Amino acid sequence: MIVSDLIKELQKLPSTMRVVKAGYEGGYSDITMIESIPIKLNHNTSWWYGKHEECDPDISDEIALKIW
Repeated sequence: MIVSDLIKELQKLPSTMRVVKAGYEGGYSDITMIESIPIKLNHNTSWWYGKHEECDPDISDEIALKIW
């Protein structure tokens, strides 16, 4: 998903709606931080890892928005 896709989806929702993320073991937590990070695309191949990996800016494929 890219920022323009996210904006389109967010514009469909009430501005007072809470935004949450999955908790560590279960449940949900509030979003507490948004950060831009360099990532290497499709770096991980094991199913239990996310596809992309944070990396050194010198070898990144792009900058992504990380939500905590």
